[in-house]
Amino acid sequence: MYLNLIQLLRDKNYYSAKIIYRSLIEHYLKSQYLLSNFDKNKNLSFDYHLYGKIEEFINDIKMKNLHRSLKGMDKLNEWELVKSSFPEIEFKTKKDLNDEIQNFSIKNIIKKLTYLFKEYSQIHDHFEIITRDYWESSMFVHGNPGANDFLIKSNNQYNEDEILDIYNMITIPFFFIFDTIKFILYHSKARFSLPIQNENKLHLDLESLVPKISKKIEYLKEIE
Repeated sequence: MYLNLIQLLRDKNYYSAKIIYRSLIEHYLKSQYLLSNFDKNKNLSFDYHLYGKIEEFINDIKMKNLHRSLKGMDKLNEWELVKSSFPEIEFKTKKDLNDEIQNFSIKNIIKKLTYLFKEYSQIHDHFEIITRDYWESSMFVHGNPGANDFLIKSNNQYNEDEILDIYNMITIPFFFIFDTIKFILYHSKARFSLPIQNENKLHLDLESLVPKISKKIEYLKEIE
């Protein structure tokens, strides 16, 4: 996906690049949220996959019912189909199920990560930039008016603001990796009380890579 992003920028396809970039950020945010589970008795990853599948299943039923209504056919019983297809939620109410699904909405994930990263400043360095870029890129995914305005103004030359934005799109994914590795270290120590040998050295090694990535000119050459 990252290589596709680079190629789109080389091709001056800024609009499509923003869509790919937003997808990269969403993958990052969800992975950070799953790693943020410090409760030994809760399997957040399992819940994410279960309720994610249920949400997709419900959306599929809704689309089928829309199609059936256009044909004058009776609607499918959404709740009964969900319960019969997912016995794991047999004793949950509709509200319980909806609450579980909403736990993994992107708005809820960002809200919880924002609260968490206030306590872990070591992995908060780039979070504000990442969330800002996420919301700004969303208008391209949804075809909002702001994205349409960009298309009208767009040409084959990047302006100064776009160049800075491109720099972020190229470099921020590297910080995804750094932040995730650091988060895994802190998570392992906090949840499982695991001793991490040479933790300080590894942390310093990761931080030493940042200046190398921060050489804007070298990275901007990637899209020439």
